[in-house]
Amino acid sequence: MIIMDQRQTLKINERIIDLLRPIMQNNEIARMLYDDSGIVRAEGRLATIDEHDVKPYIILSTGQKIFIDSIIAVNGIFKNDYTEC
Repeated sequence: MIIMDQRQTLKINERIIDLLRPIMQNNEIARMLYDDSGIVRAEGRLATIDEHDVKPYIILSTGQKIFIDSIIAVNGIFKNDYTEC
């Protein structure tokens, strides 16, 4: 018998930003994977969410800027279309 790994993915019509907003509102820590010419881990409290920029981004409390479209997973929940891991 072959056992395959399973992972939690976004619900239908859910987006990464829908995960980020309550994390920021509740001052919780976001643990993320994002693509920056390779998979990178980032962790921290969200200081800023700018959804209205030409290229929407977040800024962590450390000052690190991450473009929202590069985020693959937040707190263990993956984008539906990400198949690399």
